[in-house]
Amino acid sequence: MDTRKTRKIKFIICIILLLNSINLVVNADTNRIYEAYVDNRLIGYIDNKNTFRNTYKDTKEELNNRIGSKCIRDKKIKFKSTDLKSEISTKEEIESNIIKTIDTEVNAQTININDKNCGTLFNKNEVNEAIKKFTNEYLKNMNINIDNVLEVSIDSDFKTSEEKVPISQINNINQIVDNINNDPNIKDNINIDVKVKEDKEVSIEPQTTIKQDESMYVGESKIIEDGESGSKHVLSEVIYHNGNKLKENIISEDILKNAKDRVECIGTKSPIGSNTAFLQAPTRGGWITSKFGARWGRNHNGIDIAGNTGDPVTAAYDGTIQEAGQVSGYGNMIKIKHQDNIETIYGHLSSIKVKKGQKVKKGDIIGCVGSTGRSTGPHLHFELRSKGKPINPEGYILNN
Repeated sequence: MDTRKTRKIKFIICIILLLNSINLVVNADTNRIYEAYVDNRLIGYIDNKNTFRNTYKDTKEELNNRIGSKCIRDKKIKFKSTDLKSEISTKEEIESNIIKTIDTEVNAQTININDKNCGTLFNKNEVNEAIKKFTNEYLKNMNINIDNVLEVSIDSDFKTSEEKVPISQINNINQIVDNINNDPNIKDNINIDVKVKEDKEVSIEPQTTIKQDESMYVGESKIIEDGESGSKHVLSEVIYHNGNKLKENIISEDILKNAKDRVECIGTKSPIGSNTAFLQAPTRGGWITSKFGARWGRNHNGIDIAGNTGDPVTAAYDGTIQEAGQVSGYGNMIKIKHQDNIETIYGHLSSIKVKKGQKVKKGDIIGCVGSTGRSTGPHLHFELRSKGKPINPEGYILNN
């Protein structure tokens, strides 16, 4: 064989063997796990040496930049292969463990809020950055757009002191903010006032116009025109104290759409004397055991309706509670004032469910049947009065 050809073949074989060797080395490094050490201190478990070296370099440079001088020198890095089934350390874990190996002491700023230590940073610029980050997170949690913030005021017992500490004990800005947020004894004693510009669209609720109708009885009503909401654009300055709205100063309002009034007709015709039933029966069922008029030598000003103790008593008509309490003879008594100087009275109740001044609707439960006061057994004494004069209520009670 030609000598030149032989040499050429040998050269090609050498190249192939070299490439295979490189491939084996690369694959070996990729598939293996190493223990990474700095100055003989275990930093973490890695699968790429170059990545670790770069992380060490970046961490060192970042610390030098924070300090403002190149006081942190390179330390000896070494690796040991391991057969342990260990999880690869995260970048954050490696960075944290690298910093723990640096015992160089520097002048730093220790932060105290309300006599609680929040951690240490390199300088006052970092302290201000931590306050800014805490404030921005607070505003974000309140769903406040930072661009709309006019003023922020933080009131707390905030102090910083200069101390000489090892770099390994110095926190980063995120850690300081977490320390404040995660300690209720610190966070709950910080008062924050925020003045913010708010630009919003607000609904305008329709007004109700009341019209009187002589063709309808007192207490009757009907809607003759539905209302419609409007809207307006409102620009205001709002002050929040610890997340709660404290004050709002409206700067301007622009109507976008006018509201349309709701029109309601109410009756003015008195039902008294018209033989028109307008009262709801004040109890369920029951029969009249004593009628209106003369009884036992005196006038019985109402009717007695049979019932069991505890049965519900309901308002016979819309109105306002005028009296609710003990009255001689009536026992537990409720008086409701209605329109057109009409009143209804409910006596001998076992209990009262309403208070003086309370508004009630027809059918609302106001008390329970009983036998209090001058009574011979459980029943409801029910009266109807017009302008103070007792009237027989029987013809005015609707049939159930």
